[in-house]
Amino acid sequence: MGLFHLVYDLEMFGHLPPGTAVTGGWRILSYAVAGSFLFLAGVSLQLAHGQGLRWRAYLRRLLTITGAAGLVSLGTWVMFPASFVYFGILHSIA
Repeated sequence: MGLFHLVYDLEMFGHLPPGTAVTGGWRILSYAVAGSFLFLAGVSLQLAHGQGLRWRAYLRRLLTITGAAGLVSLGTWVMFPASFVYFGILHSIA
């Protein structure tokens, strides 16, 4: 993930040609990272609630992740109103 975001940032700052982060292997890497996040979120949920769903802990986790996703959207909306993050990996996990 860090390597992909480094390439993305270098592209955004003009140090790499436009489109570098969304072509070829870089796109595959971004999908693999997103897929691994979703997979690990599912594994984590199973490990935490494998013996049965504990609603209080589940709702606390849901509120935490939803709040973090909301903060990402709000922060990017304030900083970059024309291209804010309206749906990302945290939104998907929540």
